[in-house]
Amino acid sequence: MTMKQFSGLIVVLFTVMLLTLQQPVKARVIEYADRKIDIGRYFALVIGINAYKNLPALKTAREDASDVAKILERKYGFTTTLLLDATRVEIIKALDRFRATLQENDNLLIYYAGHGVLDAETDTGFWLPVDAEADNEAEWIEVGTITRNAKAMASRHVLIVADSCYSGTLTRSVPAQLQTARDRAAWLERMNEKRSRTALTSGGLEPVLDGGGGRNSVFARAFIDALRENDTVIEGHHLFRRLRVYVTENSDQTPEYADIRKAGHDGGDFLFVPVSFSYNDGKGSAITTENTAGQPRPGAAPQLRGATSETELAFWEAVEKSDSIAAYRSYLKRWPAGSFADIARIRIADIGKKKEKEDELREAMALEKRIHAELREEIALQETLKQEIASERKTAMLLGLNARYASRQDSCRFAGEDQVPFSFAIALDLHNGRWKARVRKVTSETRAEERDTVFEHSGAIPDDGLIRLVQGNNLKILIQLKADTDEQEAVLSFNGRKCRTRLARS
Repeated sequence: MTMKQFSGLIVVLFTVMLLTLQQPVKARVIEYADRKIDIGRYFALVIGINAYKNLPALKTAREDASDVAKILERKYGFTTTLLLDATRVEIIKALDRFRATLQENDNLLIYYAGHGVLDAETDTGFWLPVDAEADNEAEWIEVGTITRNAKAMASRHVLIVADSCYSGTLTRSVPAQLQTARDRAAWLERMNEKRSRTALTSGGLEPVLDGGGGRNSVFARAFIDALRENDTVIEGHHLFRRLRVYVTENSDQTPEYADIRKAGHDGGDFLFVPVSFSYNDGKGSAITTENTAGQPRPGAAPQLRGATSETELAFWEAVEKSDSIAAYRSYLKRWPAGSFADIARIRIADIGKKKEKEDELREAMALEKRIHAELREEIALQETLKQEIASERKTAMLLGLNARYASRQDSCRFAGEDQVPFSFAIALDLHNGRWKARVRKVTSETRAEERDTVFEHSGAIPDDGLIRLVQGNNLKILIQLKADTDEQEAVLSFNGRKCRTRLARS
């Protein structure tokens, strides 16, 4: 071949490649049961950062991103944009391009593997591009920026897959859905038609592991294997369920899948459809479940090491935060050798110990309460006995009084209707437990023999030693007896006016 011919061949090949690259990406339509579902076009922005300039380097992020891009392109027909060790500007420009070019029926997957950081004071997460600095936010990418771009894009479905620390700030917790195979075609059609903005994250608000999955991180290995082993239409939340058990059993991470906060999610879900998928008249593989014998149905996708059936996983998710021993025993009854059997047995033992401690604490508190109640009763009884003894002693002393008392002259003076001042003279006799009182009205002009007797009363000395003398509505006299004293005190009340006086022993 001459140089001219070789040059011509190079021009032809370059032209063919250029035309191929410029060909528009075509939308896909699949058949599922008796339905045709227009799933649209698939695009992916895949980011992996290892060689940080100002932060510790990572080991597997570039390989993770490259392997994810390959399987998305080759098995699922994605048009991918791969950014390795990208700067903030490069990432933002790529997002802007997708925001400007994506159409309503498109699907976009954004995969990020790299450092992440959490501002605990503002509860804000950040992705860190290759040029990020530890103490300078200028080159950081706030998760809110990703969220706002996802919300503004015209594409029907956007799925963000984040393998970074604190990636859980992307999502809000919502329950996953489990559908049966009977209505699966209608379910897939509905998920495809509704707008979705979802995120699959490698962990919640905790650091994640770099490595642990061979050349990949544990999360990336699980994500790639789940995609590789799938041969049917699979939604994002079913993909999450397939990889979740593997990641939690092989690391300290807990993956999450939920809609993205404030990004316009409307109940749809991201669909992964292999290029080679064929429904095969209803005999092809399906996402669910097990047959009555407990064996996988023919054609079902193989599971990850450590993964489990959808039915078992759904059951476990319903009971895993329970404090009921019966719930875990119910799980073990159905899956005695299940993926979570050991955990269930540990939970049963822990709950049992916790309940024993709670019972012991309740018994101790009840005993302490009884002791305190008995102590209070004993103290009250002692106080009552003291009061009774004191009262008996006082009564005995009062009953033993044998004396005569009389009020002092002019000790309490009142004004009569004629404005002539007067006082009340009180004579009190105590003898053998009884009392007798005589009250007279006295003026300065009244001779002793002319004093008017207002009233006379008598009676037994009361236990409390308080003698009450009442005459009509305007005169009341109270005398509080005291033992072993030469004086007794009386309080007079006449026409609303009160006066104290003393009765001297005579």
